Amino acid sequence: MKHSTLTMTVAALGLATMTNAATWTVGPGGGYDFPLIQQAINASAPGDSIEVFPATYLENLNLLGKDLQIRANAGLGSVIVDGGGAGPVVSCVSGETSATSLEGLVLTNGAAANGGGLWINRSSPRVLDCHILNNRATTGGGAALFNSKTVFQTCMFDANRATARGGHLDARRGKPQVLDCQMLNGTVGGGIVGFGGAIHAVKTNLAVMRTTIQSNRATRSGGGVYYQRSRIYMEQCLLDSNESNDGGGMFSSDTQLRLFGVDAVRNLAYNNGGGMYHQGIGDVLLDSCNVMDNQATLDGAGILVRKRLGDHHISMSSVQRNFCGDQGAGVCYFMTETATVSDTSFKENIAMNGGGIFTASPNPLEIKNSHFEANQAQQDGGGLYALNTRVDSVQTAFISNAAGNDGGGLKLDQSEGYFSRMEFYANMGVYLGGACYVTNQSDFHVSDSAFDENQASEGGAILNEINSQATIKGCKIRSNQAWSSAFAGGGLTTDTSSMSFVGTSLICANSAVNLRGLYVDLGGNTITTTCP
Repeated sequence: MKHSTLTMTVAALGLATMTNAATWTVGPGGGYDFPLIQQAINASAPGDSIEVFPATYLENLNLLGKDLQIRANAGLGSVIVDGGGAGPVVSCVSGETSATSLEGLVLTNGAAANGGGLWINRSSPRVLDCHILNNRATTGGGAALFNSKTVFQTCMFDANRATARGGHLDARRGKPQVLDCQMLNGTVGGGIVGFGGAIHAVKTNLAVMRTTIQSNRATRSGGGVYYQRSRIYMEQCLLDSNESNDGGGMFSSDTQLRLFGVDAVRNLAYNNGGGMYHQGIGDVLLDSCNVMDNQATLDGAGILVRKRLGDHHISMSSVQRNFCGDQGAGVCYFMTETATVSDTSFKENIAMNGGGIFTASPNPLEIKNSHFEANQAQQDGGGLYALNTRVDSVQTAFISNAAGNDGGGLKLDQSEGYFSRMEFYANMGVYLGGACYVTNQSDFHVSDSAFDENQASEGGAILNEINSQATIKGCKIRSNQAWSSAFAGGGLTTDTSSMSFVGTSLICANSAVNLRGLYVDLGGNTITTTCP
């Protein structure tokens, strides 16, 4: 039955006025104001409430710009609004504001060009505790937003599908929010298109917080989410078991990203970027994120960064157990502007080259206070492979990394490397450079660092070759092993085309011999067969 609630407002001139906000009831059979929700909407005045009693309602609702509160009387799951494949289940296209709310409804079986479940155009309702499932559209299978500040809170999106963009949600312009939601089993794609299995956002300022994005699929890019020319803030979210050709968990292009406590796990890219794929311009920050157990057929199982103009910063994160068939299982950088890794762990990642990180960029990569452990490269650079790059690293450990060919800890190829206060322990290269392999006109500087129990066929700790230069100062190179011959350099091997400079260092108990090849003694060295 209709009920009235008396409220008092004070006008600008200080005159008291009285307004009535009505509550209408909707339900099957007698005893209710209306049998259909749309009838209640038509009869309502702005500010009214509509309580919907348990039933399935075959309707396509238009809220008519009235700022209504529509809620399920008996809670979530009791009221099903079935669009019958005849358009969006709900349309907000007349300027509805945040005073409009939908609460506790199941919105299903909508079909439209834009927004199978909800089509929201220049309007900004609140959608609370709703299930949006089994809807379909060209864009935004679950919901499509244009120039909107819509808030979705504690909603579940499930099994929605789109043929072009946004299996669950397509957002263009505006400042929407997705809070405490679940976005599951969304699909997008058909032919050469298919972007954003769960979310597709373009020119949008989007916040996604405490949301699970799981088991979604895009045929082209962004199995979980796809962001383009947007500003994105994500916090305490999970990207899990999504898949796509590129960017299994996330694909971003020309987008500013702020990711705090975002976990990308078990995502799959059939090409590149299993967990995340970042390209184009704009700054990217990952803070306190876990990137784990992702796969890519080609490059960047965990994260692929390509042609970014802007800062790319990974901080206080964990990158573990990612696997790819080519380069950079943990992180793969191509043509980046500025890249920084700090206080981050790379562990048990496996690639053809660069198990932990692969970088090929003329601009610097900075690594500080980080940890590379038990990463593997089937060919070169178990922990790190740098090609045509400058690497600056301080206070970072390379422990138990391995390469099937060269550079168990790291490989510098046509690169510069500046390393200070490092630890290289128990890394292995099957052929050359157990800890560090320096080659092809590279320039290697290491100071105040420790090399212990690394091993390779030649150059157990360091191998310097092919017109390269190594400068070693204040280091301890102890108990490393090279086994290719009785003259193999366990501590340092330098070929005849290269130069090594060694000063104020302790080089001891390396086998077969401590040093092989010519080097320049800068003074202050202790070189002995046993360590003091």
